[in-house]
Amino acid sequence: MAQITGIGGFFFRSENPEALKAWYVEQLGIDIQEMVWMQSAGPTVFEPFARDSDYFSAEKEWMINFRVSNLQELIADLKAKGIEVEEREEWNSMPEIGTFARVHDPEGNAIELWQPAQQ
Repeated sequence: MAQITGIGGFFFRSENPEALKAWYVEQLGIDIQEMVWMQSAGPTVFEPFARDSDYFSAEKEWMINFRVSNLQELIADLKAKGIEVEEREEWNSMPEIGTFARVHDPEGNAIELWQPAQQ
């Protein structure tokens, strides 16, 4: 049987697509070339949340989670750029999963940053 092998794209609406794309490139360092981002291989969590979940804003239909190689370094870099970074103790209560932080893009979309635990 044929299998799905990964996420092929993530599409979402924006008030100003080019400016928002530039923010992701400039602030988070996502190397987007002609609409394509060549990612490093690794785990991807695929998990629907209940409509009444408070894990992210009820006004938003989605939240993206990016795997990062050095979360503390990225947090320091984002803060140096004036980007507010949210860290919560409960997000990091399971070290076997990894460590987490969260930022929001200029349109208020939540971006979870995840450094997976060392395997």
